[in-house]
Order: sequence, then C-alpha cells, then structure tokens
Amino acid sequence: MKSKRRIGRNTLNTWFWGYFFVAPVMLGVTVFLLGPVFYALYLSLTDWDGFVTPQFIGLRNFINLFQDQELYIEFFNTLKYMIGVVPCTIILALCVANLLNTKIKVRAFFRTAFFLPMVTMPAAIATLALAV
Repeated sequence: MKSKRRIGRNTLNTWFWGYFFVAPVMLGVTVFLLGPVFYALYLSLTDWDGFVTPQFIGLRNFINLFQDQELYIEFFNTLKYMIGVVPCTIILALCVANLLNTKIKVRAFFRTAFFLPMVTMPAAIATLALAV
C-alpha cells in the first residue's frame, strides 16, 4: 500500500498565491459572464415586457419560437452569411497579416495604416475623458 505523500509548506504557499491571483479573474467571469447567462436563461422561461413582474411560463417561449416560420428563414440567412462572409474575412485577414510580414518597400506604410486606428482611438478617448 502506498504511503500518503505530504505536501510541503512551500507547495502550499505557491498554491495559495496562485489561487489568490486567479480569484479576481474568476470572480469577474462569474459575475460578468455566467451571471448574465443564467439571468437570460431565467428570462427566457418567463413572460416579461420589461415593466411588470416576470411571470413564469416554462418552455412556452421556445415552443412558440420553433413554431414560427420566420425562425427558419433567419436561420438560413445566418447560414448564408456564415458561408459567404466568414471565409472571405478570414482570407482577407490572412492576406493583410502576410502583407504586414513580407519584405516589401511599402511595408511600413501598411503597418502604419493598419495599426494607426488601434492607437489613435484609445488616445482620442483618453484625451476626451481628461477634457471632461
């Protein structure tokens, strides 16, 4: 029979600090990601117009959803968009990334043109925030 291996004080200290630094992220994920997901699930099971108290109706919203013919039209529109636009966007993004990494004469121009909006937007927001 194997003997139980004791965990050293140094290992426990490492674990403590690891969990200590991960805890705020996990709290944020719980509050800002999982909280809204469960609240949306709760609201999907109610009849609520935003003003009166929600009334629990169970799966009636989902039954009505799948009986609506517009759902299938919207589903196929989304499918067409996904098949047509997403691959084109990925190909264009790969071409831009390749262009930014090739050794051509205008590489600095393309890098500046691509990254300038990503730099100027936060600077403009910070300037406006300080001005107010």
